[in-house]
Amino acid sequence: MAGSGDVFGTAVSGLMAFQRALQTTSQNISNAATEGYSRQTTEFATREPTRVGTNSIGNGVEVASVRRQFDTIVESRVNSYAGAYNYQDAINDYAVQLDSLLAESSASLGSSLQNFFGSAQTVASTPTSLAAREVMVAEGEELVSRFGMLSSQLDSYREQINGGIKVAVGELNDYAQTVAELNDKIALAGGVNGSFPPNDLMDKRDLLVGKMSELANITSRVKANGSMDIFIGRGQPLVLDSKANNLVVQGARYDARELGVAFDDGNGNIFEITDALNGGKIGGLIQVRDDLITQSENTMGRMALGLADSFNAQHAQGMDLDGDINNDFFNTPTAEVLVSSLNSGSATTTATITDVSQLTTSDYELTFNGTNFTLRDTVTGARSILPGTGVYDTGFGFELNVSAGAVAGDSFYIRPTGAAAEQISTNITEGKDIAAAAAVATESRWNNRGDGVSSALSVVDVSNTALLNDVTITFTGSSQFDVFDNTTGTALASNVAYNSGDTVAYNGWQLTLNGAPEVGDTFTVASNFGASGDNSNISALAEIQNSNVLVNGSETLQGSYSTLVSDIGVAAARSNQTREAQEVMLRQAETQKASISGVNLDEEAANLMRYQQAYAAAAKVLSVSNTVFDTLLNAVR
Repeated sequence: MAGSGDVFGTAVSGLMAFQRALQTTSQNISNAATEGYSRQTTEFATREPTRVGTNSIGNGVEVASVRRQFDTIVESRVNSYAGAYNYQDAINDYAVQLDSLLAESSASLGSSLQNFFGSAQTVASTPTSLAAREVMVAEGEELVSRFGMLSSQLDSYREQINGGIKVAVGELNDYAQTVAELNDKIALAGGVNGSFPPNDLMDKRDLLVGKMSELANITSRVKANGSMDIFIGRGQPLVLDSKANNLVVQGARYDARELGVAFDDGNGNIFEITDALNGGKIGGLIQVRDDLITQSENTMGRMALGLADSFNAQHAQGMDLDGDINNDFFNTPTAEVLVSSLNSGSATTTATITDVSQLTTSDYELTFNGTNFTLRDTVTGARSILPGTGVYDTGFGFELNVSAGAVAGDSFYIRPTGAAAEQISTNITEGKDIAAAAAVATESRWNNRGDGVSSALSVVDVSNTALLNDVTITFTGSSQFDVFDNTTGTALASNVAYNSGDTVAYNGWQLTLNGAPEVGDTFTVASNFGASGDNSNISALAEIQNSNVLVNGSETLQGSYSTLVSDIGVAAARSNQTREAQEVMLRQAETQKASISGVNLDEEAANLMRYQQAYAAAAKVLSVSNTVFDTLLNAVR
């Protein structure tokens, strides 16, 4: 009579239902510490009653469902905050390292610059001292070594980041494959909407999706059959039902050492998605590499170019102890042009630094559309059109020489300053080669009778082959003079009109004449060889430390480095603050999730007692029913 509301059937239904409830509670307790586990609850329902005439006789209880306590919206919020936190955490990790590297006095470029220019001041004070000159050479070598060391360290950071991207992409692919396998199992088990969904499988899948969100910005969608599709980049399907596509790590088109991320659709099509990865650990690594590290490289490179250009320009105007002029102290770095691996044309492009003061810290991309070239600033996005081939002044401190042969789609990447810190080196190896003295000197003839004076002698063209010739300026009247090159025996000018304050320029030098000379007064300009005590040029070299040689004449070398250190420090502080804010939001979301899905052992202990008592009561009903049945049988025997 189990189908007609009999006591035995009703008691057995209770035993079975509460046994299932005990199993669910036991599952919760066992997995209280399991990552990603969601608390499950047993829901009861009365069995369909038996109709007897106009009456209904109950048939007991049954388990209607066993579901996990899970909120899709809260889970999505946790994943979003986890991605944002890991993005900022990756940035902060390297920003702090950069800040420590650049600001540390023992490794700082600032201290090396100070030491180098300090040694130049010492030579200016004692220009005849070979020891002081050797110290300046050593400080110059130390300075370029510091440029190289910092450049090498930045390269090391790049390699670490590229390695981190490679590892993270591998993890992402593994997670995607496992999610695809779980999709298949979940769909075979009846999906997510039945009364008895595969809760444990769904927990495992959601846990993996959470880990994927920590690595990259992904979106997900649960379908009617219970499988979950996952999209990445610009909407590329990383997981579709039971199929997982792969992400691949590949060298950038301009530099194979610079790793990027691409999507492989499995049909031979590869789509670059690096620029679209702006969340999670991978996005953070890409951001810090392309922003902070590139900014640091380019800023230091611009400093190296500014130092070499300004110092060499002044050094070339001086004379060393051997009487040599027009020598560089540093070997000047050059701009770098990278060719896209996708180019199909034969065009070439070279870049030449023309004005260091106009250089920015940007890189530039040159793209051909079939008619014109477009030069794009990769930092500001500003664009300018170059009409075809030839030599063009970009207005950014460098010129481009573009040859014919480009086809539509060809592109080049210009790094005016990026490699300069690595390239700079010293050209001077001995102290005697430092051009501390002026190349030429002027003096008045001892027997001049007027009050005329010559001053402000400077070199305007050090490449002039007659620069060191012996030249006399002789006044033939109070308001006119002749100029004669005694070395070559030729007259350079005759009867030149004179007014006090006039500038006189010949053979690559110029000076100023003042006062009222008399007829026969003579002034000479000649090589300064032998004047080992002259410090006029080294004094000018030492002053470069305080000269605004960068950013259109508004920033010193030291100021540029201080700005870089400040910018990196601000970036480190800002990323840390943002990371902490994201962490607070993540913890709040995780707490909310735990309140919904987490296992409370006190609650489960109470449920365990409640279901155990209910199970015992149902068993008692069964025992009493059995006693009553036996009594009835004995009564009719």
